[in-house]
Order: sequence, then structure tokens, then C-alpha cells
Amino acid sequence: MSLYHPVKIGNIELKGNLFLAPVAGYSDSAFRSVCIENGACFTYTEMVSVKGLYYNSENTKELLDIDKTETPCAVQLFGHEPEIFRAVIK
Repeated sequence: MSLYHPVKIGNIELKGNLFLAPVAGYSDSAFRSVCIENGACFTYTEMVSVKGLYYNSENTKELLDIDKTETPCAVQLFGHEPEIFRAVIK
């Protein structure tokens, strides 16, 4: 029996159960691509500041660069001001 098998989470079906854990400082697009090439079926971006997005920071927006081969890929947002979250996700 193989430990590698398909997974279903809600309505998302993944071809395998190898996920890349979120790793601050490492989870850029290039690293995620290498992980996908080596079997990862689900990846996370770096932590993304909602306030950085709110103020249109280029460095923050670069963290959201997701290649078309990276699907599905989760985005991790952080912040503590609900009004900033609301403004950014609209």
C-alpha cells in the first residue's frame, strides 16, 4: 500500500497528499515550483501583510506571484485590523 494517495478537501480534489508547509522566508515561487516538480500537490505562499497590500507595496505584491503550474496554492494573509482586511479583499 502506498502512503501517497489522492485527497479531497471540501470540493477540492488533489492528486496526492504531499503538501508544502508554509515556511516564512523560503516559500517563494521558485521554491514552490521545485517542490511541485518533486511531488508537492498543494503549496502556500509566504505570509502576506494585508496592510502591505492596502498601501500597495511592490515587495508585498511580489509575494502573491503564483505561477500557473502552482494550482492549488493557498495565500496566507496576516494583520489585525478587520477594516483593512475588508478593504483589501473587496
